[in-house]
Amino acid sequence: FAVAILAFAASFAVAPAMAQSGSALDNIQSSGKLRVGWATWWPYAYKDPDNNNQLNGVAIDVFKLMAKELKTEVVWVEDSWGTLIAGLQANKFDVTLPMGRTLERAKAATYAAPFLQFGSGIVIRKEDAAKYRSWQDLDKGGLKVAVALGSTGDTFASRKFAKADVVRLRSEPELLMSMVTKKVNAWHSTYGAFQKILPKHPDLMIMP
Repeated sequence: FAVAILAFAASFAVAPAMAQSGSALDNIQSSGKLRVGWATWWPYAYKDPDNNNQLNGVAIDVFKLMAKELKTEVVWVEDSWGTLIAGLQANKFDVTLPMGRTLERAKAATYAAPFLQFGSGIVIRKEDAAKYRSWQDLDKGGLKVAVALGSTGDTFASRKFAKADVVRLRSEPELLMSMVTKKVNAWHSTYGAFQKILPKHPDLMIMP
């Protein structure tokens, strides 16, 4: 299927109630704390260099509103995309960022109703635009495509790239750096992330 129209429904995930003493909501209200597991995902959750590296983003705002309604404080627990679900299961936090809904994740966590939909795509360097016109052009031996470990981009790349090397990194900033330093040929992520970051990197472009 075309990368340009690949879309996932996203919603918050919480650990199953049976894995805790009482429901997640009971635990949050009794402790007075809403523990949020997060990893960088532009524009939903990120440390803002223009604001003293304070946490910012759409999901951050949602959790602040949620905590206000629950009359609790928010405790931010930084993690990585590859271990967010494991963190829920280990009771490191109560809820995660919005995540694409997949069967494997649903086996381990309970989803809230979906509240956003996001598309994904591929970023390449502008100097390579003539060489790589579709994701199929990247599926060749010796080429490298970077994805966030455990993300829906990882799922897509694992299914679609049979010959290219899929490079799995822990965070979006690492993925961006791998492109800037030319360690990889392409970066697969969500359009929201690209729209947030690409204006600062005019040498990169979204593959049409």
